[in-house]
Amino acid sequence: MAECRGLRFSGSLLVRPFLPRLIAPGLLLLAVPTGAPALAQSPPPPPPAARQAPSARPAGVPTEGPATQKDLYAYALIGAVTTCELTTKLKVPLQQALPASAQSVAFVVSRQHGGRVQGIDKPLTPQQLFDGSAVQITMLVRQGCYNQLNANDKKLIDTSISQIRSARGGAGQSR
Repeated sequence: MAECRGLRFSGSLLVRPFLPRLIAPGLLLLAVPTGAPALAQSPPPPPPAARQAPSARPAGVPTEGPATQKDLYAYALIGAVTTCELTTKLKVPLQQALPASAQSVAFVVSRQHGGRVQGIDKPLTPQQLFDGSAVQITMLVRQGCYNQLNANDKKLIDTSISQIRSARGGAGQSR
């Protein structure tokens, strides 16, 4: 089990099913109901909300303001590039690479922005940050390195995107 400033994740993290509901209009940060894993054969790990919260910033180091849509896109793009590199070049299974990238993005939003996102009144939970990051990264992986993925990983991406679109009522199909 690896640890990054109080947030722990294992190489066997699994992406939970994407049956999201929009938290705020125009945001891709989504809350995902619990259920059987969509991208895995074994049970999901404990949700990030049950994990230890990141440690407080040292005195004198201010937290940035809420994350903007531009910030969230940049963080998700970094996560997608990392996921693509891990899956295509290092042959890490997508069901391990994507959650590790999503956890990284969630950590950055939590650490740099206090879990706050522009347009949402209160900070998002670690679970919401993780789930929203996973959704964003999945969509960007589909746009990026999808053609370089193996058949199993393509199927996981297709299934996840189908569930995302279904949960959003078909919105965002052109993405």
